[in-house]
Amino acid sequence: MKFSRRHFIKLGGATAAGISGFGSFAFGQKKSFFADRLPDGMLADPLFGYGADEFKKYLGTGFTLMTENAAIPAVLTAVESSVVSRNKTARNRRAECFTLSFQLPLDAPQSTYTVFHPQLGTFDLFLVPGRSDKAESILHAVINRV
Repeated sequence: MKFSRRHFIKLGGATAAGISGFGSFAFGQKKSFFADRLPDGMLADPLFGYGADEFKKYLGTGFTLMTENAAIPAVLTAVESSVVSRNKTARNRRAECFTLSFQLPLDAPQSTYTVFHPQLGTFDLFLVPGRSDKAESILHAVINRV
């Protein structure tokens, strides 16, 4: 069968248009959104939606750090933001780094604590010791979203 150049170009154009419409099916791709790239359960974590500004509203308020054996009262004493350097891959993402400091009446070890606050709810934080003396100790949590 002989095709003219004109017929070949029409057929090629129609084929290209058809393939572009079904490209996602042909290559097994689906549309991806930001939420598709997050690990399972991350959006369900209450801490995911809280930034430094949200925690600053609760400076000086009481939190409860819970372990398997005890509930330790703590006060949020500082929220310190850090500068985030933006690279090309993270340009469109929400990037934020900040440190939370909690004052406790007694020494507490480095650990992952379940933290409770009446307005913020319950969430887990990895806390590490800071300065400490006989009267009080400080635990820090670093939140780093890049």
